[in-house]
Amino acid sequence: MGMRTILRKGVKAGLKGIGDIKVNITYHVATEGTRSGRGAPAVTYADKTIQATIVNYNNNEISSGGGLIAPGDRKVIMEKRLFTALSVTPKKTDQMTLDDSNVYKIINPRIDPSNNVYFFQVRQVE
Repeated sequence: MGMRTILRKGVKAGLKGIGDIKVNITYHVATEGTRSGRGAPAVTYADKTIQATIVNYNNNEISSGGGLIAPGDRKVIMEKRLFTALSVTPKKTDQMTLDDSNVYKIINPRIDPSNNVYFFQVRQVE
């Protein structure tokens, strides 16, 4: 059994353990329209409901000196299989409406080494 297989099994077991703290969020899939003149292309969003686990960053992770994680940023954890079922590939131009009814933009999307879980750093849209 390879390391990736072992890691996948561990990640799947962990996801089952946090199953009761998942919430439904609205994931806004961005689609760029055509560019009109010199302006930026129009962006439209298709909304998808998806389950996620939302966590706040702890004080040690937040940089007071202008780092990547700012106060108010949140961490959103979602299973890759949910995106696959919706035929969606996450990208930085997508947005999310979380449990506090605010819209957040994606700052830093990444997938875990087992290729099963997405982790998103999100920031509220102003």
